[in-house]
Amino acid sequence: ADRLLVAPGATGVLVAPVVGRLADRGHGRLVTGLGIALAAAAFVLTFFGNTGSLVPLVSASILIDAGVQCTLVSGQREIYKLPAEIRGRVNAAFVTSIFLGGGIGSALSTVVFSIGGFGPLGAIGLMFAAILLAAYLTEFRT
Repeated sequence: ADRLLVAPGATGVLVAPVVGRLADRGHGRLVTGLGIALAAAAFVLTFFGNTGSLVPLVSASILIDAGVQCTLVSGQREIYKLPAEIRGRVNAAFVTSIFLGGGIGSALSTVVFSIGGFGPLGAIGLMFAAILLAAYLTEFRT
């Protein structure tokens, strides 16, 4: 059981170099889309959180960690293409926004879960993933 609980925390370490290489090869948009899809899949799995099995929840945590790593790595890759004189400030704003979003999401998810359980939690997560997907798709407008 202890090994099962270590796996979700190690996902980011395993995913970051792989998606970093993909982004370096010019597939940053693909990596970002993959991150959004993984996060959406994670929230779908939360609907199965009340089954009595930890498998859906552990799988969801693995997918959300991988999804965050995808978007973080591809975002930072774009930042490091910027001129050196602004790179630090933009990266600080980027990482701060991720930290704040994670904190707000954690607080919101605690409240939602305590009120309604896994169903509403998954629904809200999917809503945010859909908003992110809509923003992502604007990248492909001509």
